[in-house]
Amino acid sequence: MAWAPVVGLVGDSLTFLGGLCLAREAILKGRESEGVKKIVKTLKNPHLAKFKVEMDGLRISDPESIETVFVHRNVKWAKAGAALLSIGFLLLLSLRISELVRPSESTCSPGCALHK
Repeated sequence: MAWAPVVGLVGDSLTFLGGLCLAREAILKGRESEGVKKIVKTLKNPHLAKFKVEMDGLRISDPESIETVFVHRNVKWAKAGAALLSIGFLLLLSLRISELVRPSESTCSPGCALHK
């Protein structure tokens, strides 16, 4: 079995998944402001003042700390998307370089050494 199509498929898939992660992070940024407003309103309730509130392992005490939690979440998705895009791109680049170094029968002309 030829490995080139498999590497190409994996590279394309990782690149696609990386794009989805980055798109998700960007799309959810719009919802983020509404989430921050709801949480701030909830935290202003005097009955909740005595409770410690945590999100994603970070303590929430004021509106700035809420924003920090959402930024922390976005950074995770951005890192994952960038990593997947990079790995997918490197796989595709290595595939293209291997095609230049060693042409296959499908990419070489009828008079080349592979057809003799």
